[in-house]
Amino acid sequence: MPKFRVERGLLRSRVARRVFTVFVGCALVPILLFTAYSLSRVGNQLRDQADRQLQRSVKTTGMTLVERLDLAQQDLRIASEVLRGTDSADVDSDSRAQRDGDRGFETGLGRRLDAHLKDRLKERFLDIKLRHRSGLEDRVLGTSFYGPELSTGDWAYLDEGQPLVRTLPDSSGVSRVAMVLPNGESGEVIVGRVSPDFLWPAEGSATLATIRICYDPEGSVLFTSGIEGDVPDLASRVLTGENSGRFTWKNDRETWLGRHWRLFMRFQYEEEWIIAETAPEAQVLAPVKEFRLVFVLISLLSLAFVLILSSMQIRKQLVPIETLQAATRRIAQERFDERVRLDTGDEFEELGESFNVMAAELQRNLRMRRSIIDLGIELTSEGNRGNLLQVLLLGTRKVLACHASAVVVLSQEDEVEACVFQSSSETRTLVKAQLEGVLTADQMNDRAALQATIGRPIRELLALELRDHEGDRIGTLYAMDPRSEDGAPIAFSTETSQLGRLLAAQASAALTQTRLLESFKDLFDGLSNLIATAIDEKSPYTYGHCQRVPIATMILADALHRTDDGMYADFKMTPDQRYELEVAALLHDCGKVTTPVHVVDKATKLETIFDRIHVVSMRFRTVATERRIDRLERQLRGEPVADPEAEQSWEEQLREDFEFLARSNTGGEFLPQEAKDRIRDIGHRYQFVDLDGERKPVLNEDEIENLSISRGTLNDAERKIIQDHVVSSIKMLKMLPYPKNLARVPLIAGAHHERMDGKGYPNGIHIGELPLEARILALADVFEALTAKDRPYKDGKTLSEALRIMGFMKKEGHLDPDLFDFFLTEGVYMEYAQAYLAPNQIDEVDITALPGCENLVPRAAA
Repeated sequence: MPKFRVERGLLRSRVARRVFTVFVGCALVPILLFTAYSLSRVGNQLRDQADRQLQRSVKTTGMTLVERLDLAQQDLRIASEVLRGTDSADVDSDSRAQRDGDRGFETGLGRRLDAHLKDRLKERFLDIKLRHRSGLEDRVLGTSFYGPELSTGDWAYLDEGQPLVRTLPDSSGVSRVAMVLPNGESGEVIVGRVSPDFLWPAEGSATLATIRICYDPEGSVLFTSGIEGDVPDLASRVLTGENSGRFTWKNDRETWLGRHWRLFMRFQYEEEWIIAETAPEAQVLAPVKEFRLVFVLISLLSLAFVLILSSMQIRKQLVPIETLQAATRRIAQERFDERVRLDTGDEFEELGESFNVMAAELQRNLRMRRSIIDLGIELTSEGNRGNLLQVLLLGTRKVLACHASAVVVLSQEDEVEACVFQSSSETRTLVKAQLEGVLTADQMNDRAALQATIGRPIRELLALELRDHEGDRIGTLYAMDPRSEDGAPIAFSTETSQLGRLLAAQASAALTQTRLLESFKDLFDGLSNLIATAIDEKSPYTYGHCQRVPIATMILADALHRTDDGMYADFKMTPDQRYELEVAALLHDCGKVTTPVHVVDKATKLETIFDRIHVVSMRFRTVATERRIDRLERQLRGEPVADPEAEQSWEEQLREDFEFLARSNTGGEFLPQEAKDRIRDIGHRYQFVDLDGERKPVLNEDEIENLSISRGTLNDAERKIIQDHVVSSIKMLKMLPYPKNLARVPLIAGAHHERMDGKGYPNGIHIGELPLEARILALADVFEALTAKDRPYKDGKTLSEALRIMGFMKKEGHLDPDLFDFFLTEGVYMEYAQAYLAPNQIDEVDITALPGCENLVPRAAA
C-alpha cells in the first residue's frame, strides 16, 4: 500500500493544527510549572543546607567554648591548690610587695607556681587574683582588675565548692569573662579573667562567610567575629528565641540567615550564654542564578523535542484510512473488543461511526454470552461480600447494558443493612445509619424512595428480588437506565428482563454463601475475643496483654510479608494464613483462665494474698523497740550500756538491712549470690520475741527462699503453675473443630514459650521444628511483656532496655536470632512503639550496641 504523504505545510489541515496546538500547550505548561517549582525547591534546599551548616557550626563552637572553660577551670583549680600551701607570712610578704609597687605580670604569689603551670595560666588568663570575703585582694598574675561583684547567693554557691563564671564590662564594648573558684575553706576565692584569645575558638562555617556573636543572659556581648560591636536587631532575634532555633535578621538592608544555641552551663557555672552564627542569604542563594540558565536551556530543548514529536503525530493523524482498514480485518476475525475512534471532525469521522453501528450488534450478542459465564464464575469464587457486590453491580451493567446499577442488602432481621450504587462515573456505599428514614424494607420497590437514596433520577428501572435457599428475601438488585451501544436511552426489553432474572438467581446463591461464611467467622471471632477479654479482665496487671500481642505479632508478620530480599523474601501470607496467625496470637494465653489469680498478680516476692514485707517491717520495728527497752532497763538498774554512737550505728545498720530486703522483694532481672547470702544472714542475725515469749528470727525459711528468687517474683512452684497455662491452652485449643485454614492455631499458639535451643516449655521443641509463625508470636510476646507498663513486678521498660534484654535472650538461644535481627534492622520495634508505647519509653536505640548484634546494619543505613 503506498504511503500517505503531505506534499505541503503540515499545518494546512484542521486536524494538524489541533494536534500541534495540543502538543505544544501540554508540553510548555508542565515545563514552565516544573521550572518555577524547581527554582523554589532549589532555593529552599539551599536554605536548609545553610541552616544545617550553621546549626553544626554553632553547636561545635558552643561545645568548644564549654571545653575551654573546663580547661581554664582545671588550671585555675590547680593554681588554687598550690597557693593554699602558702603560709600566712608569705601571703603578707606578697601583699606588701604588691602594695610597694610590684606591678609586673608575676607577683610574689605567682612566683610560687611552677613554670609549666605558669605558662598555661598566662596563655589562658589575663589576670589572676585572690579575693577575701572581707574584700581584700591579693594579685597572683597580671595586673589588678575590678570585680566581679559577688552576692550573698554567689558566696553561698562558692562555699559549696562550685565554680562561678561572671562577665565584666570592658572599655572595648565586649565584656570579659571572669572565673571564680573557692580557695579551700578559708573564706577566700581565686578569680581569673579568661583570655579571649584562648576562650573564643576561631573556627566557623567552612563554606559560608559568617558572623558569630555570643551574649550573656543580660544581653552583653562576650565575643564577636565578622562584625564590630553589637547589632540590636540581631540581639533581639537571638535573646528572645528558643533554646536552639533558626532566625533571620536585617543588616544594612541585607537579609541574613542564622542559628542560635543556648549553652546550659547553669548547673556547672551558674551562668547561661547564647551563641549565634549567621550568613548572608544572598551568598546562600547564589547557585540559583546558575540554575536559571540551565532551566532556560532545558525548556528550549524540550520545546524543540515537542515540535518534532508533534510533526510526527500530525502525519499519523492524517492517515485515518489505515484505522478503518485494520478494523475491517478485526471484524472478519470476530474480534469485537476495539472500536473505530475517529474524532477528526470530517468525513472520516462519519465513516467511522457508520462502521461502529454495523459492528455493535455483532459484539453485543457475543459480549452478553461471555459476560454471563464470566460473572457466574466470579460470583462463585468471591468470598468477600463487599467485593462480591462490586463484581455483581459491574456484571449487571455489562450484561444488561444499563448505565447504572444498585443492590440493597437486608439483614437477618429483615432490615435494610446496606445499599451500593454504581455507575460509569462513581461508586457509592451507604450503610445502615445513612439509610435510616430514607429507605426501609417495605420501600424497596418504591422508585421515589430509591431515587432519594441514590440521589439521582431514574428513567427506567428493573427490580430483581434476591432470595436465599429457604426462600427468604435477602435483598434486591436494580438495573437502571439501559442504553444502546451509541449511548442512546432505551427501554428494558423482554430478553433483557429474562437475563436479569437469571443474573439475580446467580447473585442470590453467591450472596447466601457469603453471608453464611461471614456469620461463622463473626461467631468464631466473637468467641475468640470473649476468651481474650476474660483473660485480660481476670487480672488488672496483665490487662490488655492478649489484645496487644496480636498487634505486635501482625506488625512483624506484615513486615516479613513486605520484604523482597534476604532470607525472608519467600515468606508471603495469604489472607487465610494471616487470619490463622492473628487468631493464634489472640488465643495464645487462653489457658490462663485456669491459673490462680494470686500467682498471676504476684507483684513482689513475699506477696501471697497480701505482701508479707509489711509483716517483716513490723518485726524489724519490734527488734528495734526491744533493744531500746533493754537499754533503758539497764540504765534504771545502773548497769553499763553501750554508748549512744554505737546504738545509733546499730539502728542505722538495722534500717539499712530492712531497706535491702525491701529492694530485694520487688524482684528484678537477676539477683546475685552475694545478695542471697546477705538475705539469709539478715534473717538469722535479728530476732524478736513473739506473743508466746519465744525468740524467733525476723525471717522464716519460706520468706528467705522467696526473697532469694533470682529472677522476677515467682518461686519454682509458682513458676510451674504459670508454665502450665501453656499446656491448658493447647488442650483447650485442640478441642475446637477448626476449618482447614485454621488447623495450625493450636501449634502456633502453644509454642510461644518454646526456646530456639529446645529448652523451652511445654514440649522443648527445637527451632528446626518450630514454624516461623510460632517464632514470630514468641518474639512479639516477649517484646510486649517487656514494654508493658501494667505488670505488678516491674515498670514498662524503654525500647533500649527491652531490646538489650532480648539481645541476651537471642544469645542464650531463647529467641530466633535471624528473626530478631530482622526485627531490629527493619525497625519493626519502632513501628509498634510509636503507636502503643508511652513517649518516655521511646528512646534512641543503637542496634549495633545490643548483645549479639554488633554486625547488624539498619535498613536505612544500608
